[in-house]
Amino acid sequence: MNLFWLESLSLLPPLPLVLELTINQGDSYVSAGPAFLQGKPSSYRSVSASHIKSFKHLQEIFESHLKIQIEGSLYKLLANYGNIWKACPAPLLSTLIDGCLETGRDLYNGGAKYVVAACMFIGFSNCIDSLYSIMKLCFDNTSACVSLNELLVAMKNDWGFDMAEPFVDDNAGIMRVLKFPKFGTDAGAEDKTIQELAEWLSSLIVSTFKEVVENSSETDALCQLFTRLKKEYSTTKAPFECILCPGSGTFEGYVGWGMSLGASADGRRKTMPIASDFSSAPVIQDGPCEPSQNDIYKSMKNWDHAEIKTGFSNGAEVDLNIQENFPENELVNFIRSFANGEDGIGANLLTITCADEDTYQQACKDSEKYDLVRVRMGGWSEHFVAMFKAHKNQHMRRAYYNPPSLKTVSQSGAI
Repeated sequence: MNLFWLESLSLLPPLPLVLELTINQGDSYVSAGPAFLQGKPSSYRSVSASHIKSFKHLQEIFESHLKIQIEGSLYKLLANYGNIWKACPAPLLSTLIDGCLETGRDLYNGGAKYVVAACMFIGFSNCIDSLYSIMKLCFDNTSACVSLNELLVAMKNDWGFDMAEPFVDDNAGIMRVLKFPKFGTDAGAEDKTIQELAEWLSSLIVSTFKEVVENSSETDALCQLFTRLKKEYSTTKAPFECILCPGSGTFEGYVGWGMSLGASADGRRKTMPIASDFSSAPVIQDGPCEPSQNDIYKSMKNWDHAEIKTGFSNGAEVDLNIQENFPENELVNFIRSFANGEDGIGANLLTITCADEDTYQQACKDSEKYDLVRVRMGGWSEHFVAMFKAHKNQHMRRAYYNPPSLKTVSQSGAI
């Protein structure tokens, strides 16, 4: 039976944006310049970067901005509930969803027995990699080389690329950052700090989300909005229930959302795409197209955290690229291990795209010959040759995952 209807996908502000607000006094610095001197105000005015004295202090400020962004996004989502029905009702589909006939309402107008709203936290890997870079560059006793304020200035100036001259020292800046281990790769799985940050951030997201949804007082605007919706849509036989579930899914939005973000501490340039869904971040767009090659079992341990597997209850898909010579029997064994929760394989949802690097390159040159090549776009697959260049480049730079029996060396020499 169809007991519920997925009412909407609510994309909360990307996690890299929350980090921007944390280090830039609540301002988004992608717009820093003549219109907004230090950036566009998007949250409360927290302390300046020069007054953040420790990484723990930074984490505390991040938590406060995250809570505010969750509260604001959920309020906007629920305040607009019912607007879709007024413009685009679904009478045919409503007959297939339990509750609609009983209440006499369209599924977009509170008719379904259970209404589920998916709240997506995106840019997770970009945020983890950026936090790691900030820790190593600014707060680590053995590797710190710049202050947080200096790093912030560098990112506001797009790592020096948005200046008359690149005044930022490459060795201390972007070139060094790009060599750090990244979440979602073999190196990330082996790095204790990366995994501690992933555990901290995933737990923080889930606990803060639950706190906002479940523990709001009667005087809170969000609680009052819930009460109004229940009163408006409940009937004696069918009380209105709205289930809010955290997840992570960008679909095709990894390009668009990236355009709203400034440069990030993981080496990503200003307005460049972010990671798709809950996946590892792709190789930077302005560098060589040399995606990392990883052991599929080892790298999946990056997502082997309790809150990632169960706390992101609406699904947090990890997009895997595999080579065309990936043995079928080994792929079957991997999927079976994932389904059974074995071998330390994390995540709660996978998508798999099978295409060699050369296939992508040739498809860009001869679209008719490769018009059947399809790639995963979160909830669906898309023809690669029909995509805009920005989407193609992002897909071509996604990490590859190989079975233990197949060690593929990338052009950069990384295995």
